Amino acid sequence: MTLEGKRHIFKSKQEFVVFYLQCRGYDTDRIIYNSLATPFLVAYALRPKNGRAEDVLFWQEPIGEVLPGNMKVAMKMPHRNIRIAVQDKQVYDKILKLATPKEKSYFRNVGYLYQYHRLNNMNPEALILTNSDQLEQIEQLLTQLPTVHFHIGAITEMSSHLMGLNRYPNVSLYPNIRPAKVAELFDRCDLYLDINISDEILNACRTAFENNMLILSFKNTCHNRRFIADDHIYPVENVSAMVGKIHGVLSLPSEMEAALAKQKQAANQADLEAYKAIL
Repeated sequence: MTLEGKRHIFKSKQEFVVFYLQCRGYDTDRIIYNSLATPFLVAYALRPKNGRAEDVLFWQEPIGEVLPGNMKVAMKMPHRNIRIAVQDKQVYDKILKLATPKEKSYFRNVGYLYQYHRLNNMNPEALILTNSDQLEQIEQLLTQLPTVHFHIGAITEMSSHLMGLNRYPNVSLYPNIRPAKVAELFDRCDLYLDINISDEILNACRTAFENNMLILSFKNTCHNRRFIADDHIYPVENVSAMVGKIHGVLSLPSEMEAALAKQKQAANQADLEAYKAIL
């Protein structure tokens, strides 16, 4: 790098970033980063201008059987204080088991901030996205929930077995479903049934969650437990419990609100105050 006629050679990315920050005169008394690789090494190399720096590390990775070495170093830096925000609750709980009493004081569980696209309107319409024709207990659900309309979409052709569900009056099938129709159904339906016996498609559970749809599943079909409350994952032989839940949430606003609150709790939803406290 040539600056003001002088050529600078850097041995590493860390050296370059440190030089750049210092050259630009940025305030480095507070650094927020999410990696113990280059970002941590940069912070380690920078000396604060005013006393002791106050940094925040957002830890967004799994944790092994011991705390990472650089994490321990970060907690002992004499010139930079650090707070470590852990968003995943399971990772946070494991960290507390591994940390010493003194180390525990550095960690905060802040959860996640989600952006919801709309409210749940308790529409009696359920969406299912699948890449196979195996939908757990689908015929029992169709017959036991005649007032609920089921929208079943696939990004490929549908087999004759799946197309045969057309005999039920409360189902619509969408083979080779287009993105615009998928978006329309996520905006229209207020239930998402994670019941396809195959891989999840189109990031369906997260998209349903962000659309405030109540997500229900079976133990053998659940694709993403992060967005589904444990109470909303049923034994496959207990389809009647799922049916009862659907009846309840579509009948009483308080039940739907409670179910959605439980779903958001399972997803470790945070509020702005938790972030303001650490930032």
